[in-house]
Amino acid sequence: MALLDDMPVMLVAFDNATVSARPSKWDMRRVLVVSSMLALLGVVQSSGLLRIMHHRMQLEIGPLQTAMFMQLVIAGHLLLFSTRSRRLFFQPPFPEWKLFTAIMGTQVFAALMAANGWLVTRISWSLIGRIWLYNLAWLFVVDLVKLTLFHRSDMRESRQANWQKWFHSPLDAFGGRLGKLQKAG
Repeated sequence: MALLDDMPVMLVAFDNATVSARPSKWDMRRVLVVSSMLALLGVVQSSGLLRIMHHRMQLEIGPLQTAMFMQLVIAGHLLLFSTRSRRLFFQPPFPEWKLFTAIMGTQVFAALMAANGWLVTRISWSLIGRIWLYNLAWLFVVDLVKLTLFHRSDMRESRQANWQKWFHSPLDAFGGRLGKLQKAG
């Protein structure tokens, strides 16, 4: 699985993501909150699929392992589409063609591995399709959570900026000019 992740991750550097006009400063609180929440969603997403396939579909251990392999490959790469922008994943700017091709190419290769039983237990194309649909539905959930977290973080920053502006403003009704008027008079 690590080999399937390497190519898309290397090509993230060439993506068409929007760049800030001025230097940006890392907001570590935002980075940690968003990454932790997205990681938690990933665990819930994978656990949910595992539960469905084990309890409802009653897959044996071999096909279950292959299905979870597909889950991790698909979910991890779709997360790249979500996290590359502060907007919805399907809004411009679209991914650079090299990144898109690398992600889709590794998805096709992983599906061929699973369908043909290369290094993993063989599973049906139908199951691969269901795993894809499950992950596409979760992509919308992940994107909405990401947008909500960014919105909340932006609101927190704007409230903090307003508070700081108020804190540093003069206390007199003349906007700080009273002291200047008294010195001149």
